[in-house]
Amino acid sequence: MAVNGPAGGTVRLPALGEYDVGSARAMKVAQCIVAAGSTAGAAAAASDSNTFVNHFTDTQEAALALFNVEGPGIWVADVLSVVVTAFTASVTMTLGDTDLVDGWGHSEIILPTTTDQGYQASDSADQVDPSLFRDNGGKGKYMAASSAAVELVTAGADIAAGRLAVYAEYFVADNAIYG
Repeated sequence: MAVNGPAGGTVRLPALGEYDVGSARAMKVAQCIVAAGSTAGAAAAASDSNTFVNHFTDTQEAALALFNVEGPGIWVADVLSVVVTAFTASVTMTLGDTDLVDGWGHSEIILPTTTDQGYQASDSADQVDPSLFRDNGGKGKYMAASSAAVELVTAGADIAAGRLAVYAEYFVADNAIYG
């Protein structure tokens, strides 16, 4: 079961109070941290301290919303990840949305049981898979207001250790509501 950490849970795109959502299409980056933890929201190990953790999880998650589109339409250019602390052996992870569970990254791209493999762009490990939103010349994905989220799915073993940093590169694509 996932619970929200001290940083507040699912990240809004665009952030509440973002000052330039109606201006030129400035590319932005948002961060979401997922770490092993108990259902009470406590870290499972010292290496998974609760500093800036958005979600704690100790079980498999069908679809954990990392980034919610809550404002105007958002163009998500890419979703990147890095495993800060290796997850329990045989844990698999995919990054996607409600349309395609692994549209931003297969488990082979995320490498959840490998520590410090470096930032993985969603198209960097598999250049021939057309299902990825950024692969084969893709430019990302438009996500309509209040109808989409970037989601993490975990499977395999229950999570006893691990920490994942996920980054969404995005810009406001529809500022019509701002005049």
